[in-house]
Amino acid sequence: MTQKITCKACDAIHDLDIDGLDIDVSQLDEDSVLATINCECGESIDVLLSDLSDSIGIEPSIDDLENPDVADGDQAEDIAAPESTNSIFSDTEEDEFEDEDEASNTSWMMAASLILLIMVVVVFAVTYFGGEAEKIQISDPEGLLSLKVSESGEQIPPDSPMMLPGLIKPSTIAAEEAPVDDGEQILGVSVDDAHRAYLLSSFNLIGQKIVNDIVNRVPLTVTYCRVNQKGRVFTSAQRGENLELDLYAWEKGELVFELNDKPFNMFDENPPLDDYAFILTTWGEWKTRHPNTDIYTGEAKIPVRRDE
Repeated sequence: MTQKITCKACDAIHDLDIDGLDIDVSQLDEDSVLATINCECGESIDVLLSDLSDSIGIEPSIDDLENPDVADGDQAEDIAAPESTNSIFSDTEEDEFEDEDEASNTSWMMAASLILLIMVVVVFAVTYFGGEAEKIQISDPEGLLSLKVSESGEQIPPDSPMMLPGLIKPSTIAAEEAPVDDGEQILGVSVDDAHRAYLLSSFNLIGQKIVNDIVNRVPLTVTYCRVNQKGRVFTSAQRGENLELDLYAWEKGELVFELNDKPFNMFDENPPLDDYAFILTTWGEWKTRHPNTDIYTGEAKIPVRRDE
């Protein structure tokens, strides 16, 4: 097998018989001089092992791969190249994956922004058009959302039966001991020299709408409707015994009372009982007028009727 060697001085080409060298090239490094050729131009040509490695197919040994110090810069790059080539993903493929990740993140951000925008539009639409009944229909089987408003501005609840007994024997507190602010609203009554106030907030609960009281042996039944912000006091000619007025129902925006199994409206013009004079004022004003007054703040008894 021959190898053509070119003289760098005159470009003359010489043939070198590689088989005739009789040298074990596996024991040599690339800088080893295999032969010297004398060119016609007078130049001596040293033939190195590196000049012939491609022709004779010399592979780097395992020791050379494990010890990179034995190779020069070019050889180190040649050794490292297979590792890069055998990589699962090339640099180009990694860049493509990074580009795909960036594109995916951008898509998710755009989708999230779109969803947020839709939510804002929906909230705005509900808020802006919420007052237009023809555009937004709400089911209201019990009629609770269509409550009317009384003259005082309170919502009027739907009609419903009550059947609750009026309270009796209300407990009272002397004016100087009562823990009531002067600005609290009260209903006041006077029977001769006896004066009594009834705290209006004590009538807020359904079961406390009627208080059957006795002041100086005179029966006085005090009622107050928070929805209409109106009170009424009933009396009779009997003495020493309280009336037995009960709460019957709530109908057409009014309390309905029951006396001796006969119902009548709170604001009936012809009730079965007589009206008694009263005043609506503040606790502070009432105390100033009647220092010896007492006050009812909500504690009373539930009666047991004889027919029960």
